[in-house]
Amino acid sequence: MRTLTRQQRARQLGARSIAARARDARVYESHAARSAHILLRAVRKRFDPGHGAECLRIPHCHSIVPPHAKVMAVRQSDSSGAARRANEPSSLLAIDIGNTNTVFGVYADGRLVQHWRVETDAGRTVDEHAVLLRGLLGPDALRTLHGGAMSCVVPALNEVLRAVCRQHLGFDLLVIEPGVRTGMPILYETPLTLGSDRLVNAVAAFERTRGATIVVDFGTATKIEYVTPAGAYAGGVICPGVRIAGEALFAGAARLSAVALQRPPHVVGRTTEQALQSGLLFGHIATVDGLVRRIQRENAVDAHVIATGGLCGVLADASDTIREVDEFLTLDGLRVIYSRNSGGARKAPRRRDPSAVS
Repeated sequence: MRTLTRQQRARQLGARSIAARARDARVYESHAARSAHILLRAVRKRFDPGHGAECLRIPHCHSIVPPHAKVMAVRQSDSSGAARRANEPSSLLAIDIGNTNTVFGVYADGRLVQHWRVETDAGRTVDEHAVLLRGLLGPDALRTLHGGAMSCVVPALNEVLRAVCRQHLGFDLLVIEPGVRTGMPILYETPLTLGSDRLVNAVAAFERTRGATIVVDFGTATKIEYVTPAGAYAGGVICPGVRIAGEALFAGAARLSAVALQRPPHVVGRTTEQALQSGLLFGHIATVDGLVRRIQRENAVDAHVIATGGLCGVLADASDTIREVDEFLTLDGLRVIYSRNSGGARKAPRRRDPSAVS
């Protein structure tokens, strides 16, 4: 009998081990194939029309569903989703981009149902705006949006927001610019230099009053617009906003420090802080009231005065001429102008569900 060396014996044992593993694998595959065949027959029997659509469940395993059942489930889900969307009211996205803040609003059935104010950032990209809007709107609003209108005083963001709406929201954005129907005659001598927010405010105000109207917009700049009794935009006044005026004062006066913009208890300040607050707030309101009275006197009208803008809540209460305050007047003007442009901008081809997570 030939004696095997240690190396030969190890090689022989290894070969036997490999053969045994291969044999075990073939047996396992045979049993697995037989089990799969039995399960498949059971599943087909379950989904037979005579046995209903009850799903066979195996303990510690996922549901086993044949392909035709998956197709039926998807079709049923799609049809129910389409029916639900058909019953939901369509909504409109209004965007007011100012130099300091951007305001987004959603209108449904002519009512403002959601709104947000964020900082304007001209460096924000298309994708960054898309992420921001998706997060603010949520899946319900995204599903029902059918169009949008925008007033923008930051030219660099015009094309950015157009791309956001077309690529991520599925519609073409109506941007207020020359050529858009506003329904308001313009008496301004240089209409191409007219800020879209000023015209949108005028449209919204006259739609509400149907008479001589003055709009005061407290923003980065304070803008006062006059609409004639016949509904024509006549022009207006632009002056530094209260924040800009304060920043200029604090930058130019070494011993004066910035103060909170709030109404002091008295016009005559008892402290330096109160004196600064009085000058900024009451001084700005005195300017506005004086300009409003001059416009009314010059045009021989008793115009209805509406205040809007991000700072209207702080300043309007101190005015003697302002009769109405609406922080979202610009958004309402966008809604009105959108409705006057044949339902707004045309629908863009929708390549994906905007409510889905990108």
